[in-house]
Amino acid sequence: MWKKRKRLIILGAVAVALAGGLLVVYGRSEETRLIDQLNSGDANERVEAVEGLKELGTAKAADAVAGAARATDRRLASHAVRALGRFGRTEDLELVKQASRSDDERVREAAAVAMGGFGARADVQVLIGSLGNAAEKPRVRAAAAVSLGRLDDYSAMPVLIESLEDDDPVVRGRAYAAIRRILRLDVGFHARAPVAERRAKIARIKELAKNLQRRHADYKRRMKERER
Repeated sequence: MWKKRKRLIILGAVAVALAGGLLVVYGRSEETRLIDQLNSGDANERVEAVEGLKELGTAKAADAVAGAARATDRRLASHAVRALGRFGRTEDLELVKQASRSDDERVREAAAVAMGGFGARADVQVLIGSLGNAAEKPRVRAAAAVSLGRLDDYSAMPVLIESLEDDDPVVRGRAYAAIRRILRLDVGFHARAPVAERRAKIARIKELAKNLQRRHADYKRRMKERER
């Protein structure tokens, strides 16, 4: 009985080892294929390659995507810049910051989305600048608001509250979602509600923001202690 069980254990271990080896080989071959596609495919194939490399998440994949983020093809560059947020590498942060100053709104939007993936390394001021810039496109401002909420940084609260009065209802909605995430409270603000109703809620949010700043700081401190 023991010999039979031992044989099964050995066979199982061998099967696991073979499967792992096949996955490694497949992963490498897929990585190579996607990098080749990125370097030589047509416009659509190159975008598909970026998305595939983003899912692989390897170091070589990240290097290839960073290269594509510098492409003159703005559509490709926007996909690549957005993908950099998935990797969140310190060495790509400056590239994302440069993208936030692009003359193409798709690239700037992608940079705003990507910045949210850098965690503690993110440059929150870049997002605050994008959200607070009335001349910026609404899609970029909305993306910046989402990333500010994702980063959970209280220093963004003033610009987020200010954006509750943005002319664009999508921006207002994204700003409130970020505030709700940071404060961990829902006061029932609705982006498309009448002006008077919205302003009453904004006044309430301003009051809460003053009172909850210390609690938020304590929460962040506890989270850091748990991570250690």
